[in-house]
Amino acid sequence: RFEQQQQVLRVSEAYFNVLRAQETLASAKAEEAALKRQLEQSQKRFEVGLIAKTDVLEAQAQLDGSVAARISQEVGLASAKEAFAAIIGNDAGELSRLRDDFVVTTPQPNNADEWVKLAQEKNPQLATARFNQQAAEKAVEEQQAGYRPTIDFVASVSDRDNGNSPLAAQNARAISAGIEMQWPIYTGGRTSSAVKQASYGRDAAREQVTSVQRQLTTQTRTAFLNVSADSYRVAARQQAVKSAEAALAATKAGYDVGTRNIVDVLLAERNVHAAKRDYANARYDYVINTVKLRASSGQLGEMDIKELNGWLAN
Repeated sequence: RFEQQQQVLRVSEAYFNVLRAQETLASAKAEEAALKRQLEQSQKRFEVGLIAKTDVLEAQAQLDGSVAARISQEVGLASAKEAFAAIIGNDAGELSRLRDDFVVTTPQPNNADEWVKLAQEKNPQLATARFNQQAAEKAVEEQQAGYRPTIDFVASVSDRDNGNSPLAAQNARAISAGIEMQWPIYTGGRTSSAVKQASYGRDAAREQVTSVQRQLTTQTRTAFLNVSADSYRVAARQQAVKSAEAALAATKAGYDVGTRNIVDVLLAERNVHAAKRDYANARYDYVINTVKLRASSGQLGEMDIKELNGWLAN
């Protein structure tokens, strides 16, 4: 079950990283198109003498930077698709995107200790480590049995036949019973060696359980904190997009009446697209960290996969 959950986690993370890369590229293209329009407007304004040549050069520089960023995002998307294909074994083609209206909430239960408790009880990796420890403990007991005496119950029956004797009493049956004990006084060190080897295995199994428990505790707490922070970060990033769009509109209006310059407009334009990328990243971070939290706590199952599918647009 551990490998199954890990596979679901790997596929989910790779899938949403492709969607993240697609959305980032779309934002980069939108930014490039907006800056290109701004450059064209600047050139027209320059031609009629409304602005200086430096404004046109500034717009061109911003556009060039945007083109470079878009090319980088294209490479990032190709890499994300390759990573996803390597996991599933083939090209997935068109992927369903993350819905705009999927609900972002804090983890339930909203308590890190509760999630750690679930992880200690349900995580399949820890369950396997505990099973191995039990087997190692039993192996030590079996080897230590070589030091203990063995006790057997023995019995025998014998008949005595005196042939043609006229005395019937001389034909008799003898029955004997007793307890036989064997004590291994010396075994050439075989038992000691076997016990020592089994003890090493037991100690290693105990250390593995402790190591997995510590790792799970840290991993689960980190995932819980990330999901909690992501749930608030998504709302904050969404508001930041609205604020950036309002700032852009105000800056453009100021530019039209001469109170703002072209640099202000270009910066405001890029701020809008940066805010949109941050918002998208916050949403995908939330989804991926939610899957990690459920996997860490041993809760990643069929119902969780159905819920993830519900977050995707048809």
